[in-house]
Amino acid sequence: MTEQTYTFDFEERLRSLAQLRANREMFRKKLGHLRDAFNADPAYLEISEAAELTDASISDLEGAIRENAIDYFEETGEKQVREGVKVIMSTSINFDPQQAEDWARNNAPALLKLDLAAFKKFVKALPSEMRPGFVVETKTPAGRIGSKLDEMFPDALAEMSGTDVPEAGEELPF
Repeated sequence: MTEQTYTFDFEERLRSLAQLRANREMFRKKLGHLRDAFNADPAYLEISEAAELTDASISDLEGAIRENAIDYFEETGEKQVREGVKVIMSTSINFDPQQAEDWARNNAPALLKLDLAAFKKFVKALPSEMRPGFVVETKTPAGRIGSKLDEMFPDALAEMSGTDVPEAGEELPF
């Protein structure tokens, strides 16, 4: 095997990644504190409660109007109750899934769809010599980065500026 010369520094890139991940966590915490403060604001709570009550009232009234429209249709046979309110007829089909599959297997095999994820899992578990001839196994390298870079580069976190995250209820610095 020949010796490779890499033109980039893993150490520096991993340190930068550790800093960026720490910044992301800090921003997520700050956003969480801002959301908490916003959600606790009395004006927000008042408007939010009014909106929820209005939604519930709308839902109740719409349900009552739909029921009245069906009653009207059953009495008169007319689907157009008035402008803005009509009755529509919906059709549902009910069947036993196993019977439908058995029927489709004999009468309409195009309706049956292969579960590709299950097929891949099944074929992967087979020994190579038992796999169908059209199956080709390919190995592809993939780089994997550890999730705990902060433990590898504790000093990188100290280099961040303005990273103090206030606790809930504390004054935010911006």
